[in-house]
Amino acid sequence: MKKLIVLSFIFISWELSAQVVITQSNFPTVGTMIYRNLDTTQVEFDPGTAGPGNVWNYGGLNSDSVLTFNFIDPNSTPYSADYPGSTLAVEMATDLYAFLSVSNAAAEELGFAGDAGSFGLNGVTIKFKYNLPLTMMPFPAQFGTSFVDSAWGEIRIPGSALGQPSIDSIALKRYVKRTANFDATGSLTINSENWQSALRKRIFEESLDSVFLKIFGNWADGSFMVPPTSSTDLIYEWYVNGQNFPVLVATMNEIGDSALSRQFYAPGTFKSKSVHSVFTVYPNPASNVLYFTGNVANVQSVLVYNTLGQKQEAQFVIKNNQIEVFLNGLSNGIYIYQIVGKDSKIISKGRFVVEK
Repeated sequence: MKKLIVLSFIFISWELSAQVVITQSNFPTVGTMIYRNLDTTQVEFDPGTAGPGNVWNYGGLNSDSVLTFNFIDPNSTPYSADYPGSTLAVEMATDLYAFLSVSNAAAEELGFAGDAGSFGLNGVTIKFKYNLPLTMMPFPAQFGTSFVDSAWGEIRIPGSALGQPSIDSIALKRYVKRTANFDATGSLTINSENWQSALRKRIFEESLDSVFLKIFGNWADGSFMVPPTSSTDLIYEWYVNGQNFPVLVATMNEIGDSALSRQFYAPGTFKSKSVHSVFTVYPNPASNVLYFTGNVANVQSVLVYNTLGQKQEAQFVIKNNQIEVFLNGLSNGIYIYQIVGKDSKIISKGRFVVEK
């Protein structure tokens, strides 16, 4: 009888240790770069049922492309002043960033900003900011955790950028309601990779998009041109211990029986890893001098380029455990910096703004 009690205690302890619990310490930090394969083939897909004891086995996933998630210091972007509560930014594309607030209580979305080239509007700068932070997940997140949150935001675009010179500006407003549950556990296999303990997050997101027009200085409802549109998204994410990002993300069709796309972890080259040394960059925007603080022992040089990729003349010195870059010869605009190590490899990069 005593042996059975001991064995039961060991089994319960093992079950508790195997549980997946996500806290702030498990979330990506500044300097982390994560790669995920993307399979865009629409296939029948069974996400399993709510509750424990699932056996998720997904083989035959192919990589149509590789997604890169580069987590950087918000202050290294030209838009940090627009998102004062941001503690982490994600580089979505060239000069396009998502801004997050990550604390020991939650990870939240604040919005995004940058060049609209990814949306077919090259050369147009857009800024989208939620009126309230939109929850990504509370901490700690584990089996049984759930939340409901909503927020709205808008993007304003000059009418001329959309071929409408008679319209001063166009505002695209979006309302989002997000319902999420960490509702299932089980073992997870992706191709040849296997985890005995995985946690599933089910996300149901409803959004409503509306258009408003500014004509002759006055705002008006633009639904006569573009009617409001609503949409719903059903997404499943799987988390495992030892990974600070979902190892599998399945975006489903409206019925929920097929996956429209799947992002997935791949072994070897495509593991989560930190590739950049972390430097604090200030002030940004800057006028005369840009400062970098951090571990400068391995720094060989600092290179500065304009957005056309042309190298700029910018002198720098290293003293008092920081780098000072002199901006006297640079005109107002957006620039790209690269900090090069003594092995001639780039150890940090980002963008800054010159305003004089």
